[in-house]
Amino acid sequence: MFPRVRNSPLVECARYLLIGFVALLFMTSATTVYAAGVSDDTGPVPVDKICVEGSLIDHNENLLKDGWIVGATPRNAQGELDTTRAISEISNNEGYFKFEALPEDPTRGLFAGEWQFQVEITQKADQEWEPVTPDLFDVSLTYGRQECIKIRFKLRRIIKVTVIKVNDEYVGQENWRIHAEPGPGNIFATAQEYLTDNTGTIVFRLSPGRWIFTESAPLGASYTAVLPPNGMQEVDVQTPVTIYFKNRIRYKGCVEVFKYDVRPDNTQMPLPGWLMQVLRTDGSVAASGVTDLNGKVYFDGLQPGPYQVVEETRIGWKPITPTTLAVTVVGGEACEVVTFLNVQDAPQFCIEGIKIDSNGKVGIPGWKIWAEPLDPGGFQPTPLLTDGQGEYTFVLPEDDYRIPGSRYQVCEEQKAGWLPHTDTCYTVVLPQEPSACVRVPTFENQQKGHGVTPQPVPGHPNCLNTHIVKPGEGLYSIGQKYGVPSRAMLKANPWVQSQKHMYVYVGQKICIP
Repeated sequence: MFPRVRNSPLVECARYLLIGFVALLFMTSATTVYAAGVSDDTGPVPVDKICVEGSLIDHNENLLKDGWIVGATPRNAQGELDTTRAISEISNNEGYFKFEALPEDPTRGLFAGEWQFQVEITQKADQEWEPVTPDLFDVSLTYGRQECIKIRFKLRRIIKVTVIKVNDEYVGQENWRIHAEPGPGNIFATAQEYLTDNTGTIVFRLSPGRWIFTESAPLGASYTAVLPPNGMQEVDVQTPVTIYFKNRIRYKGCVEVFKYDVRPDNTQMPLPGWLMQVLRTDGSVAASGVTDLNGKVYFDGLQPGPYQVVEETRIGWKPITPTTLAVTVVGGEACEVVTFLNVQDAPQFCIEGIKIDSNGKVGIPGWKIWAEPLDPGGFQPTPLLTDGQGEYTFVLPEDDYRIPGSRYQVCEEQKAGWLPHTDTCYTVVLPQEPSACVRVPTFENQQKGHGVTPQPVPGHPNCLNTHIVKPGEGLYSIGQKYGVPSRAMLKANPWVQSQKHMYVYVGQKICIP
């Protein structure tokens, strides 16, 4: 007996791996291998199934059960459709169809290769359909599959809904925006929106279900809904239908404002950068803007009706047309045109004020007013008398070095039989540069033995302060002079609205609230 030799660990590991490999070969040799399947207890399973199963559904995910024709056309080696081998199937009552290989007649069934599948959606004479997913596509049929290839066509039925937009005279309206929104329960549909044509018509192509239709006016138009009263219609679309939108239509209008400088030779030059405002009858601002390099400012989108166009007043410029002009916007394409004219008027140093009677707050004419310089060597203006409205103005030379920044005491005379209700002297300071007049607080007196009773103003009996209209003045420019807003001026003088274009005329008495 030979003594046993112990192998190294590496050799022992290799020996055991060899034993395991031999055992595996023995076990494999006991199993039958098939070319077209794998054996199990029930026998081989085929893996060369050539077939296509499909279905058709609508956009609501419901199966279409109307018997749809689906065609299958193979492609040749060059990728071209071989219509000589085309086949077709009709979907059954449950919306399914199936294509298979026919071993007994290979010319009539499927075979491995590229195929194009297509559903015929023009076959329904009484209905219109469109594809939601592609209505034709390619499928590659290969060996080695255990199940049929699954395909599906998704279609949407289309129903024509005609919307007609008319005014209250039944004339079609162009460029109105009509919006169709899916209504309750119509969850798979998508909103659509279009503009009416020159006959006021739009044709929507919608899927069945509830739809809500609304309208939007084109730019520049306002309207009152007539049909339907709320401007919205909800329709259950199942068959072709025509619906109407009818309105009383008012188109917005525009105003073009021009501002010119009238030169000594009577020619006109545009004045840019001049503020213009368009005011409603209640005094509120409807639009505002400044003139461009051509002296023009354009206001559009104005509702039809009466307006006042007001220009700003500037130091150094004298208006030769009223600073407030009335216009009536009628709407449509034609704009109302307003022109303001000014002449250059060099600014000056001046002091102005008014003398009034406490009884009625009316100006007192012929009342002496004087101004005394408070700075040594100051310029002494000549005393003057108030005018017919109780107003006065001291004009001081602009080329005298004593004038800029100087102080003056302005006083009123005291007359027998009159009692002062305010100070009889006020101190004012002139600016450093020529500009607007310095305003002196109002002098007010009451005649002895007379009570203070308000004097009525036409259209506003409770008004106590008044102003007599001068040439070139307007209601709102008068208000600007007294620091009163436009709306308050109109409220205090409602009778102005009854006058043509809301003009005020020279000599009329205006209430200053």
